[in-house]
Amino acid sequence: MLLSSIDQMPSSSLARYLDGEFWEIKDAFRDAISKSDLFQSSCYERTLDQNRDLTADRLYHILRQPVMKEHLKNQLKEKQKGFINKSMSITEVVCAADMNTGVKLGVVCGLYGGAVNNLGSPEQKIKFYLPVSELQFTGMFAMTERGHGSNVRGIITEARYDQPTQEFIIHTPSEDAHKMYIGNAMKGNFAAVFAQLIINGESQGPHCFVVPIRDENGVMWPGVTVSDMKHKEGLHGVDNGILIFDNVRIPRENLLGKFGSVSADGLYSSPALRGNRFNAMLAALTPTRLGLTVQAMAAMKLGLIIAVCYSHSCRFSICKAALRTHTSEEEQSYQKTRLSAQGLARCERETAVRALSHHTSHLYYDTHHKTSTLSEHRLNCTAVKLQTATGQPSGARTSDGDTSIAESSDG
Repeated sequence: MLLSSIDQMPSSSLARYLDGEFWEIKDAFRDAISKSDLFQSSCYERTLDQNRDLTADRLYHILRQPVMKEHLKNQLKEKQKGFINKSMSITEVVCAADMNTGVKLGVVCGLYGGAVNNLGSPEQKIKFYLPVSELQFTGMFAMTERGHGSNVRGIITEARYDQPTQEFIIHTPSEDAHKMYIGNAMKGNFAAVFAQLIINGESQGPHCFVVPIRDENGVMWPGVTVSDMKHKEGLHGVDNGILIFDNVRIPRENLLGKFGSVSADGLYSSPALRGNRFNAMLAALTPTRLGLTVQAMAAMKLGLIIAVCYSHSCRFSICKAALRTHTSEEEQSYQKTRLSAQGLARCERETAVRALSHHTSHLYYDTHHKTSTLSEHRLNCTAVKLQTATGQPSGARTSDGDTSIAESSDG
């Protein structure tokens, strides 16, 4: 595995500079990941369920790390200096090791944890999120519905207050209210559900409720239905699903009450004006969305590593065959030039022309004469195109052995 070999090397001053303020935390996670057998096995030959089980095991391995447990407990505190940056650093390392695990970590700690910690009271944080750091349960985030698109104000799921029992009744009134694309839906225990708060027939707008989905033994909560959305392209370890609620009853205390609460006798109160309340709720969730950009950055860094390694080894071995006069120092200089924005296209064209001109038969020869002739013809056509771009004579041969220009048959 790429991470395993890289992480055995001691951190250089350049690596520390690139890792930034939290380089020690990044190194701690790299060390924990590289030493775990869970991250050494391939996902490609596993079934969907096996991939999901492996991702869940990897997630728990991350959550068990002492530095992670301490970080999650700090999440319960208000205004922790550098907390968001530290969270992004952890996310980047985990995503670089396995994007499935990084996404699941983002769902459990970023989305579910972010909702509880940013919208809940101190008591609710301890009740609904502290157990995550102690591996008692995991959560999910349920805002998206089939019908509302990006209009979060227009969500249809209902949360009606029942005063005699002091409970909220979470209900899906129509197909458009189905909660869609919910990560961790097939394994999570609780969901942070956004629904229209309705008291005595009057809506107070969208609010967030903690709704049980299944117990620790996997038994579904009464009235909750979960449908598996199966394969997630490129992320088979992430279990997205659809949540449907049929008059699910939850305690009054499960309404996350930082921006709105309901008393036992059904009186609603909020520290924010109605016009500002909704915006304040969404603004509190903004930091968790930064995790998406960090996940993308981790993927791009991996792509850059692969591109540079491939360019320096596989592609450069062909260059050396075409340009046999390079010394070791010249090769390094040439590599740097090829990777620069200005030099890349020029060197690629020049190298390809020379390689195609002098080694067409050697590199692409096929034991079947018909295939060999076709391959040479196509390569000669490519050489002509490159020759036109560089202004150099290609010297490419036609299938008849001439050095005349071959006309391309495939454009």
